Amino acid sequence: MAEQTFWIIAALAIVIVVVITIIILYGGQLGPFKSWVFKITGHQELCRLLSIKGCVNSYLPQLENELCEITYSQIGKSPGDVKARFGEVCEFFGFRNFDDCLKSCNCMTP
Repeated sequence: MAEQTFWIIAALAIVIVVVITIIILYGGQLGPFKSWVFKITGHQELCRLLSIKGCVNSYLPQLENELCEITYSQIGKSPGDVKARFGEVCEFFGFRNFDDCLKSCNCMTP
């Protein structure tokens, strides 16, 4: 019985390692994984893009409607290659208010 349990656990570990390896190798570029990977790593990218626009030194609420370098495919929308607006990316991360999104990136707010 113990040997059978060992092989079940070993098989599960191998499956998990293979899945993680595939995700890493493709960098999350496979359809369903792309937005999932971006959900984990993308907030830093959003903050970097906002800081490049100058939000750290001035309050820029107009950025909500400005296009950024993040695409719809990264936030789970289609068509995939179209650039998203900053406000849409903030909504993807769960911010209903754009000022809250700015605060999370250490940008100036009123």
